[in-house]
Order: sequence, then structure tokens, then C-alpha cells
Amino acid sequence: MSHEQTEHSITKALKRSRKGPLKAKELAKALQIPSQDYGAFRDLLKKMEEAGNIYRVKGQRYAIPEKINLKVGILQVTRDGDGFVVSDDGSRDIFIPGSLLESGMDGDRVVARVEGKPRGRNPNGRIIKILNRAHPTVVGTFRESRRVGYVRPLNDRLFRDVLIPEGEEGSAKNDDIVVARISTYGDLKLNPMGSVERVLGPVSEPGVDVLAILFGHGLELEFPKAVEEEAQRIVQEKSKAGWGDRVDRTALHIFTIDPSDAKDHDDALSIESLSGDSWEVGIHIADVSHYVEKGSPLDLEALRRGTSVYLVDRVVPMLPHVLSSDICSLRPDQERAWAFSPISALLFGRWSRPTPL
Repeated sequence: MSHEQTEHSITKALKRSRKGPLKAKELAKALQIPSQDYGAFRDLLKKMEEAGNIYRVKGQRYAIPEKINLKVGILQVTRDGDGFVVSDDGSRDIFIPGSLLESGMDGDRVVARVEGKPRGRNPNGRIIKILNRAHPTVVGTFRESRRVGYVRPLNDRLFRDVLIPEGEEGSAKNDDIVVARISTYGDLKLNPMGSVERVLGPVSEPGVDVLAILFGHGLELEFPKAVEEEAQRIVQEKSKAGWGDRVDRTALHIFTIDPSDAKDHDDALSIESLSGDSWEVGIHIADVSHYVEKGSPLDLEALRRGTSVYLVDRVVPMLPHVLSSDICSLRPDQERAWAFSPISALLFGRWSRPTPL
């Protein structure tokens, strides 16, 4: 039985249980798990618990969250300091007063206990467990004090200052914009604590505001070393291999549609007269798949980033620069691998001497 099937069986057994929450051994017996597979079965229970699919109560017993009046979802904190849990099951958001958020922060994946269902209003409750933290770091303004400094987050939905013990401020000075890494998240009475990981600069310094946006949204400027190395290797290997059986379309007059000051050039057009009064309009798109193999470190890093991010003065690319702004960028007078689509057909070819529009 696969993990997916076993997870489904566990969920089904807990939903149907007339004894309430069940111990691991009781679940294993009900599902007829062989003794030699019991260790893996316990590991799966732990994985399901960490994901919020099941919940462990007193006596080391497991239950489905909804059967014990719990909801799992994403915490959204308002600017007033209260919160709502957007439940995974699509039911009404659960209102959480600020005094019952525990150490929860905006964006955290949490477990909430429903404690009231007032007529005509959202159910209300409290946070009882944090499953995943959305903010391992916080960007904010550093303020000095004698023994304990603090970082006031720039994100107004993160309303609790991060305390910085003496010696953990690094080179930060008063009113610097910094990135603080949280070491402990505190509770209702104690603020989170951490250390200054990076100083972005004085708030008045040009470019610091852009850096604050980057780090505040978890956007990474650098790629992992393994990803950069793979990109360099792939480009070298593909360049030595030549174009293979790709169709040569260098005779077409092709022009880019991105402006000359664009961060990358990955789209272009061609227009060719056919017999009679017919014209063929070709749409040319950089063939990134020629260099990025499915499941490779490059592919997985691009999937993790999701998209390239364009800011006022820079771009945070989805792929390393050797690909995104060079070999996969349709530059004038440079041969490139590209995908060519003349209305209904799709031909693969190579690119030569495009003219900027």
C-alpha cells in the first residue's frame, strides 16, 4: 500500500472511529499494518501531524481536527492586531482576538480551536499550535537601547517588535534598516527575540527601500551554488553540441517586441509573404526547455521561485543570469534556440540576427 493510500486509510479510520481519538497501535491494528512496517507507520503519523492532517491529543491519541472542534489553515492578521484563520476546508474564517493569537504571525499555518459560533457572525477561537512559520526573518528598523535593542517590522501586519539582545546587533546602528533572524517567537507576554543577520543601510540611503522589499518578501538575489554550476555546465555542453536537428530559420527577418531597455528579450515576431494574398505571422519565444531539464536542480529552483520579479532598478530572475539574460535572451545578431509558431504549426529552429523593434 502506498503512502497516499495509507494516509487515506488513516483519515478514514479516524473519521469512523466510535471510540474517539485512537492510539498509534490501535490504528495500526485497525488497518492491519504488519509489525515489520510499524516503524514506517509511526513516521507517517508524525508526517501527517506536522502537516495538520491529524492532531495528537492527550494520551498520545490521534484524531481528525474537525472531529475535536479544531481547524487548520493560514492565519491572516489585521492591522488592528486581530486575526482570522482561513480554513483548509473552505468553511467560514475563524476570528481570533489579538489576545489569543499566542505567538502566531501573519501567514503562519496554524491550528485553531473553535470556541464560539455567534449567530450571523464568524466563529471565534484561539490559536493552539503553529504548524509552519511564515517569517523566519523580519525586515525592519533597528532601534538602540542600553541592554536590549529591537527591530520594528516594516510590515504593518507584523505588529510585534523583535527584541535584539546586546551583542546580537552586529554592525547595526540606530535607524538602520536590517534583516533580523528570529530565534524564539515568544508568547502572549514575551516578544519574539533574534539577531541582526544583515544590515541593509540607513533608511535615507538610495536603494535601501528596494532591498527592504526584496528581503521583506523573501526574494533571494543569489542562486544556490549547485544551481549556478549546473547552469554554467548546461550552457557549455549545449554550445559544444551545436544545434543538432533543429530547423534553421536564420533566413527569416525577425524583430523583437521587447524595448531596448528591457531586462530580458524573450519574445519576437516575423512576417513572411506566402503565395497569393497570404501572410504568415511567426511568434518566436525563447526555448528555455532546451537548457532546463525537467526535475533538474535548475527546474526545481525555478519552480520554487515561481516567476521572475521586476523591481524599479533590478530584476530577480527565475533562472540564473547566464540563462535568463544571456543564452535564453533573444539578442540582436546572436543565434539562439527558440520556439517558432506560425499560427497553427510549431517548428523548432535557431535564431539569427533579430532586429529590435
